[in-house]
Formats: sequence, structure tokens, C-alpha cells
Amino acid sequence: MGEPGKAPAGWYDDGAGSLRYWDGDSWTEHTSAIATATAAATATATPGEPPSEARRSNAYGIGALTAALVGFVLIRLPFEIPAFVGVALLLVGLVIAIIAIVVIGREWRAVTALVVSIIGLATSIIAFTIGALSVIPATLDEMSGGVPTSDVQQPTVEPEPESTAEPDEIEDPVKGDFPGMIAPTSPGVPFGQTMSWEDGVTMTVTPPEPYVPTEFATGGGANNVVFALTITNGSPGPINLLTYSQVTSAGQPGSIVYDVLDSGEEISAEPSGVLEPGQSVTWREAWAVADPNAITLLDSPTVDHVEVTFTNEQ
Repeated sequence: MGEPGKAPAGWYDDGAGSLRYWDGDSWTEHTSAIATATAAATATATPGEPPSEARRSNAYGIGALTAALVGFVLIRLPFEIPAFVGVALLLVGLVIAIIAIVVIGREWRAVTALVVSIIGLATSIIAFTIGALSVIPATLDEMSGGVPTSDVQQPTVEPEPESTAEPDEIEDPVKGDFPGMIAPTSPGVPFGQTMSWEDGVTMTVTPPEPYVPTEFATGGGANNVVFALTITNGSPGPINLLTYSQVTSAGQPGSIVYDVLDSGEEISAEPSGVLEPGQSVTWREAWAVADPNAITLLDSPTVDHVEVTFTNEQ
């Protein structure tokens, strides 16, 4: 076996069915079978550099996992725009993960990205469904004009005590089809008359009386009046009080007067809280009005009861 000159280092056939390693200057004692050496030479042909398929698998897996994790974090934020971006990234991560698994194989990053994307998208779908179900009733209420008609308590007027006077002497408080009753088209209910709703809740507003604000009062004007308002819960269950009086006089809005008397009574302090069955609550409200003889007061016991207008206008 003659020396092949200054050939580059590598494995060469020694003519005896084996390969011997040439270090570039001389033969070494290292030999190997031809098949093994060829495989080793192929494996070490590009030392430190993974095969192109492995590189591609890593790229797919890293990209899918990154998109899935970022998307999962964004959908947890309480803002709409980041949530939408998060859903988009979850979809991207899902697609890349599927491609990686189909083309390359079950690489752990791709599998993890697939699981994270599926969980994130399922969470988003559930959250969207719950939100939509909670918005639909409110939207239907707005389209129907607020509280459903079946839940709103309609007011009726308690009839006045029967009079022993002759029919010609009975004075109808409001012109209507039913003597002694408030017609549906009447402008309001006279002060002092009790209003009753279908569930048994009643409300009364006394006729206005002159009021002189104290030195501690807030508000007031040339004509100040005070009303006494009473709500009685005649229904079988408790009610949540929520009153808000609106007063007008001679076509002009009234101005509420807040005051505190020496007795400790707070004027215009509207009640709140729960009123149990059989209980009543009374409070007084003071208002500055344009004309004490032309007043209307609009109020109701709760949000579930239709508002009623009390008035002294003729």
C-alpha cells in the first residue's frame, strides 16, 4: 500500500476491506470497517450542525408554543382589544402546532402549543357565551322600554268612602267616566288621596303646607311648601324602597329644600332599604315652588311600581 501523497486527512480504503485514517502526513493506526466509517463520516461531515429536519421541527415548535402562550395570557386581560389579539394568536399557535405534528412528528413544543391553544380557545368561547347570555335580557328590556310589563305594578285609586248625600251633591274630584274614581286620562291624583298598586302597596301625599326653612336649610325660595309622604307595604313580601320625587309648579321645576329641625328630623331625607309586610314609613319633603296652588309631585315606592302624579291643580 503506497503512500497517496499529501492527500487531505480522512478515511481511505487500505485495500484489505477496511478503512484507515490518514492524518494528512502519514497513516495512523486507526482502522474501521467500511460501512461503519462511512456512516460516521456522514454523521460528522458537518460537526455541531443538526440536520435540516430537526432545525425545522424546532422552529415550528418554538413558534407555535410562543404564539399559544402569549395568546393565553392576553385573553385573561380585562380589555377587549388584547383579548381579540390573544384569540388570534391562539389560532395561529393551533395551526402551526398541527402543521408541526403532521409534517415533523410529535415534538414536545408543538404538542404543548396544541394543548394550550385548545384550552385557551375553549375558555374564550365559554366566556363569550356567558357574556352574551347576560347581555341578551338587558337588551330585550331596553327594546321593550325598560322593566317587563308583567313585573310592573300598576296603580289604582282607592275609592272614597261612600257618602250619604244625594247623587247631585257628590263632587267628582276628577272628570272621568267613574264618579269618585280617577279616570285613566286624568292629569293627576289629588293630594291626600291614597294610591294603591296591584300588590297591595299604597302611597299617600298630604296637601302642601307653607314651610319656613331654618338657618341650617339648603335651598329655598319665595314660596316654600312641605309634604308628608307615606308608603305602606300591604303586599305579602318585603319591598326595596327607592323613591325620587319630581315637583313642578306652574310649568316650572321645583327646587328641593334640605333642612334639619331642632327635633332632629331631617327634611327631604328620602327613605331607603327594605320595608317589611305590614310596615309603613313616613317622611317630609320641602320644596320651593313658583305657585303653591299649582303643584304636581311625581313619585313611586320602588322601581317596580309605576309612578303616580299627585297634584292640587284644578
